[in-house]
Amino acid sequence: MESTIDNDAVNPYKSPEASVIDTTIEDGLSHVFERFSTWATIGLSVITLGIYAIYWLYSRTEQLNKHSEAPISSAFINTTVVFYVLSLIPNLNYFMEINATLIAAFGAVSVVSFVLMYVWIYKIRNRINLLLNTGKGDDSWLGPIYTFFFTIYYLQYKTNSVIDSE
Repeated sequence: MESTIDNDAVNPYKSPEASVIDTTIEDGLSHVFERFSTWATIGLSVITLGIYAIYWLYSRTEQLNKHSEAPISSAFINTTVVFYVLSLIPNLNYFMEINATLIAAFGAVSVVSFVLMYVWIYKIRNRINLLLNTGKGDDSWLGPIYTFFFTIYYLQYKTNSVIDSE
């Protein structure tokens, strides 16, 4: 058998044979999200009267969809945003006169918006848990009860905790 040195001597123009291994293994959330203060999330939500929460959901969904095998559909996102905007219309009653029947109809829209927002929050929660490959009882697992009561603030807090531990 010929050695590799003999092969190189026979054909000096042959390209070298080497295996290329990707050494940039992306684990955790630090490659998906930047660390952002939970207190800043709360403060921005208060200052913007809750509108920052929609931005938070949208921006985190965009970041997750780039790294998720099961992205959240843009049709769902757009529908939720439309219902959210429609649910704000009864608040304009202070500035102009709106029919009481119309306000009642928008009340139903507000309920649908509320439900869609929670579905969106849980979709993000599930995608983060899938991305981390975590299960119930793990430190990085995002629990459903805390998610229900503290919504995006809990998700931001847990995301920061996971990024800090990486």
